[in-house]
Amino acid sequence: VQRVYNGGMDAGCYEFDWRGEYAKLIGQKVVKADPQVVEAADGVLVKDGTLVYAFPENGTGRKARYAVPFEVTGTGVLSVSDSGVGLGEYTSVDGPVTLEFKNADAAHLMAFSYAPGAADAGGALLTQATYIPPPGFLLMLR
Repeated sequence: VQRVYNGGMDAGCYEFDWRGEYAKLIGQKVVKADPQVVEAADGVLVKDGTLVYAFPENGTGRKARYAVPFEVTGTGVLSVSDSGVGLGEYTSVDGPVTLEFKNADAAHLMAFSYAPGAADAGGALLTQATYIPPPGFLLMLR
């Protein structure tokens, strides 16, 4: 069991798993969080390392759309991948970024890996991921 979460060592006879707290802040189940992932006022800050969260399988057969916002606030580089497929690398020059994707029948594991730059006081700020409802309506006849 990991002994470091939220940027500090867990002490005492009880350990606290911060992934549930991170999930509340970004709106999805957090599967992995490295020790230098910490809570921020409006999201989760990856100072060094990786945070992976899961978008659930959509068993309806319809495509669900999601928006995943983030911003690099430090001098390093953020690499983003979806289920092992690289989606790009981002720096503070890119400003706030929102990735949109559709999932149908497979779960998605979004990985955000931040490599800090020299004298880096920031990181990669991940904020609330949102579901984008489909436009219009669906009419089903039987």
